[in-house]
Amino acid sequence: MDEPISTLSVTPLYRQLKQSLVQELERGRWRPDEKIPSEKELSVLYGVSRITVRAALDELCEEGRLLRIQGKGTFVTRVKTKKFMMIDNLSFADFCRRNGFTPGRRVLQQCMSEADEDDIAQLGLQKGEQVVKIVRVLSADGVPFVLSEDRFAPGYAFLEHAEVENASLYETIVSHCGPQSFSSIRRTFECALADGAQAAALSVPKGSPMLLVRDIVADREGRLVRRSKELLAGDKIRLATVWKE
Repeated sequence: MDEPISTLSVTPLYRQLKQSLVQELERGRWRPDEKIPSEKELSVLYGVSRITVRAALDELCEEGRLLRIQGKGTFVTRVKTKKFMMIDNLSFADFCRRNGFTPGRRVLQQCMSEADEDDIAQLGLQKGEQVVKIVRVLSADGVPFVLSEDRFAPGYAFLEHAEVENASLYETIVSHCGPQSFSSIRRTFECALADGAQAAALSVPKGSPMLLVRDIVADREGRLVRRSKELLAGDKIRLATVWKE
């Protein structure tokens, strides 16, 4: 540890503790995905109250340096960012560029698949029809941010063999179908916990909090043509809405 935390300093105790923890993190005392000591242990280690420890950890979690997982503890995150993803029509690539990141994509699946019950119900398909299924991990500066699954109506069969790893899926669709490819989106949000496969794909601990975003998309003619499911790592992306009249 550096200078001991002092009650005589004009700097609040929790801020002094926070700075000490930041220095320890930057020195690599605790590695990414490693669990840090408990509030009680830090309280003893630094000679401060648990309330002070909690306030310091709250700010470090807010800044994206740490991640709390209920019932498991507090872990060091792999990425430290306080960027915001706007809930609008931005593609992930545009979001990355707007925030100074380099977008990346890793395709896990890209194939034709028989429509499941949700495809039939939400896209108005018939049993036995085929959809294009594309599952990808979207990353920023090499760090996984989103596990994305898109399912497209039969009219988008061209996507089965389209380049979607080194090119934006949204931009690929626009180049094929025109700039007004989609006219409306119905979006819902849910809280979720990452299972083993999801955690591995996003390089986070199993059970990490996630934001699950589901979209149903219509084309210019009002036909439902796409449904998607995006699992966003809670410690890496923050969402914000902007309402305009």
